[in-house]
Formats: sequence, structure tokens, C-alpha cells
Amino acid sequence: MFYTDKSIPEGSEIPLSQWVMPSSTQEILEVFDDCGPEIKKLLSLVGKPNKWAIHHVDPTLDTFSRGTVALIGDAAHGMCPHLGAGVGQGLEDVQVICRLLTHPQTRLSNVKVRLQCYCCMKPIYC
Repeated sequence: MFYTDKSIPEGSEIPLSQWVMPSSTQEILEVFDDCGPEIKKLLSLVGKPNKWAIHHVDPTLDTFSRGTVALIGDAAHGMCPHLGAGVGQGLEDVQVICRLLTHPQTRLSNVKVRLQCYCCMKPIYC
């Protein structure tokens, strides 16, 4: 389960030592107090809960490639894990790049242009 702590301003830099912090069962139960009894029961069984800092790319990148190097998946457009789409998006990126680079008109001389096409086809991520 995920919870966003709105007391930390967006864009704040969190020290590496605070990326994973211990929590308590009581803290989890307080955060999810509005959940039903079944969820509360499951949460009460968590042995050693932790809080994780979740990071995203901000501002988003203008392009996913430079020259003959292309970023894919979370390196290009990181997603919060609770969206459940990071791996799937990475696979889609690879499929697009494979199609572009294996196209019969692709040559060593136009790889940079092909990778720019990949960047133009990127969807908008939130």
C-alpha cells in the first residue's frame, strides 16, 4: 500500500540515509484508518514496516536519446511503483526501438535519426 506524505514539499531533496526508514504498525494503522476492517487486519500483521521515499523524474526529459544512446523504461520516464506500469512501459520502449532499428531502411548512417523517431513517439507520462 502507498501513502503520500503531503508534509514534505514536492521537489524536496531527501538525504540518501532517509530513503528507507523504519515505521511502526501503529503509524500504518493511523495512516489507513479510513480503510475497512479486513485491510486493517492485514496491515496489523506486517512484521517490520518501512517507509520508502519514492522518486520521479522532475522535470520530465525533453528527449530520451542523444546521439546513438537511448534511455528506456524507468531511466527515461520513471513511474511510481503503485502505478504498476514501469516494466510494461520499458517493454514497449524496447519493442519500438527494435522495430525502428530493424527496419529495412535503417542504416548505420541514420541510427541517430531513428532514435529521434523513438523520442517523438513517446507518450505523455504523469
